[in-house]
Amino acid sequence: MIKKLTLCTVGMLLAAGLARAAAPQPGAAEMQKNLAAMMQAVTAASSNTAAVVDFRELKALLPTALKGLKRTSAKGERNGAMGMTVSQATGEYTAEAGGSVRIEIQDLGGTGMAGFAAAGWQAADVDSESDDGYEKTYTHKGVKVHETYNTAGKSGDIKTLVGGRFMVSVSVSNLDAAQMKNALDQIDLAKLAALKPTGSAQK
Repeated sequence: MIKKLTLCTVGMLLAAGLARAAAPQPGAAEMQKNLAAMMQAVTAASSNTAAVVDFRELKALLPTALKGLKRTSAKGERNGAMGMTVSQATGEYTAEAGGSVRIEIQDLGGTGMAGFAAAGWQAADVDSESDDGYEKTYTHKGVKVHETYNTAGKSGDIKTLVGGRFMVSVSVSNLDAAQMKNALDQIDLAKLAALKPTGSAQK
């Protein structure tokens, strides 16, 4: 589990770095600046000892059910490795006619890279659409949201960073795009933002 956490964390950093690289760059100086920021985030993350919110509080924010879907699983956990700690809760929801929704709430405050993990889309203004689907960023209930959807596969995800530390992700499979925002609206983001870390991080 610790190895899984480490790989996941590094993967998030790489994804953010790739997203930045994909965006138009004004020049080599700016690219070097972005690379330096990424390396600084990795270094800070490896020595971070910040406390995280109890995963039970995150789990309590998972909806007991969604419109047309029944919750089939709800779990929470806290994991640490290399000085980084993540607290998270995950909910799985299934529709009788098929299709599923997955909600994940993570407290990245113990990794020292919460903002960097979302840097690829937090600073972007995206609005694109094709026959295959769409990708867009917008503000919803006071927070920046990144949403993607594949029309043919009827799959997609929506993400937002709350309170500078909580990453909320909603993904759907074999369902309409409206189910993503519906699921996000069932999470009390204001309550999530108000949660406070307890205790100290694992070392």
